[in-house]
Amino acid sequence: METACSGWWRNSARLFGRLSSNMRTPNITLIHETVSFCFDQVLSTLGERTKRIIYDFLDRRGIGKEDLSSRFEDVEGVLVELYGQGGRSVMIGTLAKLCEEYSIPLNLGYSDSLGNRMAQLTENILMQKLIPKHFRRDVDTRAFEDKTGSYAGWSD
Repeated sequence: METACSGWWRNSARLFGRLSSNMRTPNITLIHETVSFCFDQVLSTLGERTKRIIYDFLDRRGIGKEDLSSRFEDVEGVLVELYGQGGRSVMIGTLAKLCEEYSIPLNLGYSDSLGNRMAQLTENILMQKLIPKHFRRDVDTRAFEDKTGSYAGWSD
């Protein structure tokens, strides 16, 4: 595959600098930002010092805040290494917050793989074109128009 698409791939890498995160679609980027937002909220419940330690430890392992959702299993492994099963509960809390943001059920069993559930949630979010709650609150709804071009009645 590398040889078949190497021309446009090299050009896009030259134009955008980084290969992976700049090639994301807006929906994927929104999911990654939401996962980071939810992870940050869960860590905030543990205290600022613990939050800073975890982010530093992840950074030393080469996992940035923007990579949390794409390297979900790696993050889980690092947290389990640091805190035992308590690290797994941080990841479960992140998934729970993510499901709350998108208003979808978590449906997680005891022995389920968190990485697989994250992949299923991402696919579900993309297929249904869901928008997270924190993003909906930030969007100015007064400017929405209906399909005919007139302003929506509820926005006046």
